[in-house]
Amino acid sequence: MINKKTAREIIYLILAFLGASNILLNTYKYGIGLTDDSVNYIYSGIHLLQMKGFYNYDGSIFINWPPLYSLIISIISGIGFDIYTALIIFNAIIFGLTVYLLGKLSEIIFTSSIIKILYVTTLTFSFQMLFIFTRAWSETIFILLIIIIILTLLKNPEQNVIYLILFLSLCVLTRYLGISLVISYYIYFAFIKTGTSKPLKTYSSKTLLISAIAIIPTCLWFIRNRLMTNNITNISFNSTESLFSNINRLLEYTSALFIPESIDAQIRILLLVVLGGFTMWFFIKSKVYSDNKLITLISIIYIISLLIISNIFKFDNISYRFLIPVYFILLALIIRTLEVLILKLNNKITKVLLSIFLALTIIFPIEKGIKHTFINYNDGIEGFNSIEWKESETIEYIESYDKNSKIYSNSPAGIYVNTGLSTYRISNYPHERLKGTLRVIFKKSLPEIDNVPDLLNTISQNDSIIYLKDSYIIITKN
Repeated sequence: MINKKTAREIIYLILAFLGASNILLNTYKYGIGLTDDSVNYIYSGIHLLQMKGFYNYDGSIFINWPPLYSLIISIISGIGFDIYTALIIFNAIIFGLTVYLLGKLSEIIFTSSIIKILYVTTLTFSFQMLFIFTRAWSETIFILLIIIIILTLLKNPEQNVIYLILFLSLCVLTRYLGISLVISYYIYFAFIKTGTSKPLKTYSSKTLLISAIAIIPTCLWFIRNRLMTNNITNISFNSTESLFSNINRLLEYTSALFIPESIDAQIRILLLVVLGGFTMWFFIKSKVYSDNKLITLISIIYIISLLIISNIFKFDNISYRFLIPVYFILLALIIRTLEVLILKLNNKITKVLLSIFLALTIIFPIEKGIKHTFINYNDGIEGFNSIEWKESETIEYIESYDKNSKIYSNSPAGIYVNTGLSTYRISNYPHERLKGTLRVIFKKSLPEIDNVPDLLNTISQNDSIIYLKDSYIIITKN
């Protein structure tokens, strides 16, 4: 007779298989989702395999991001598969492993068997996880490492110090926001988990040493960047966003994790504040936090770190993408709070209302995930591998044009992915006019096009201009 825990273990394995299969289904027709950073990660990995070092697809030095994801891609590309196919298989395997480990985490967080299974099922088919794992993004590894670190910290961390240092190091080498995990670890073990058996000083010294060792590889990466480029990263100071703007974006995209985006953003934020306030109140009153101090701390430190980085550096704006690494934690805290209330309260009407709230919390991400699976299958993942790029008139025109001509555009990565041609950024267009040079200005109707410069006032009488559905092209004649 199979006991309940073994039965759940089997269910987690089945969900892991279904999750991996879903990634394959979403990417089957058009391939893995690609963005600007995806292309740089991939080709720096390929260049590394060719013993050329970390270089972007355009030949510039790779310093924008930490190196681990490119290093993994380098290993994958050495297997012999087409790199894009290999990345699809890799993402499917990583997601399957992520789902299985989420099952392990649910065994620690929740009480009810049904809630444990529902939590893992929700994440397996959620749009939020699909959004990350159908793309060539370092967040795929980052999320997996966060889960592994949490499980390591919750299960005899003192006996797994070497593994803990390794995972923390890898986390920071995957995303610089991984430093929030190092900070969370230090605060948790130096100040929160301190017991009477060991004084604070002992815990603090040990955790500080482990934290320091964990960031050494990233410090070495910064030194390498500094020696090669005079910068530790291309991210500059002087953020263009105010603190208020960043907080507003944080609330807007956090609300989008739990509330349909069809609802106006300001209404979503209001609902998030009201419902989130009630949930937080019950979360504290029911002492849910006392059993979940670690994951609560990680989510708080991560979000604060994101706000600080966005407010200091000229960083990518806070978006949906940056919040998903802690989505599984936020979802767990909400569901755990509802679980405790449903089990404790005796009022039937209140239980029904809480059950409805729980059902909506679970249904929304799954419904959105299923909807986008159909979209991804038919139209491709939004990015350079989507149907809009594959059927682009501009790409067709560029492929038929003289291959020896110099091309400048506002999306060299998009051209590279779809034609294999190395082109130049429009901002690097020289002052001298070279015959046959093309300036391609893609419109915002194409995915991944944010900046559309207006060059129409720079055209001379000897230039010709071609208007296409998704761009306009300026051809320099002399």
